[in-house]
Amino acid sequence: MPKFQQLIRLIHIAKGKLQLDDATYRSALLLATGKSSCREMTYTELKVAYSAFVARGFKRRINRNKQRVKPHLNGQPRVAEIGKIRAIWITMHQHKFISDGAETALNQFVQRQTAKTNGGAGVVEVGWLDASLASQVLESLKQWHIRMMLDAMIQRGQRLPERRGYDAVCEAYSREIGL
Repeated sequence: MPKFQQLIRLIHIAKGKLQLDDATYRSALLLATGKSSCREMTYTELKVAYSAFVARGFKRRINRNKQRVKPHLNGQPRVAEIGKIRAIWITMHQHKFISDGAETALNQFVQRQTAKTNGGAGVVEVGWLDASLASQVLESLKQWHIRMMLDAMIQRGQRLPERRGYDAVCEAYSREIGL
């Protein structure tokens, strides 16, 4: 059975998953244990309360396939390229080249990009990329962004930059749209 703090967390998750308002949640706790707050309960009472939410239909889901990666102590990503990948993704969304600038959409892109080089199973979270895969994803994203910017510049009749590196194309594109 889960530990004390984990039981409290599970009970609160159950409250959310079962979409209980605070009054209903507290009355369910009161009905199960005679107490209206998890803070007041013993371990045994927490188990009873948890069981009551399970009886109401709460199902605990454990995803054993996901691994958690701890960032460095200063909160920085494991690999420097990850920050750049996120920045380019956000910029592409701001330029309206992609419709969804959310992290979940970025994760889907990362998973597709890494599926082939990672033995068929793509990396499902950008923060989990190692240096090698992050570098590959970053270069792929930069090339895609370059293509999109050049296409937009051609459609507007804008003069294309002589140098076609990422920074040069970004600078020329931004200069023309007034950023």
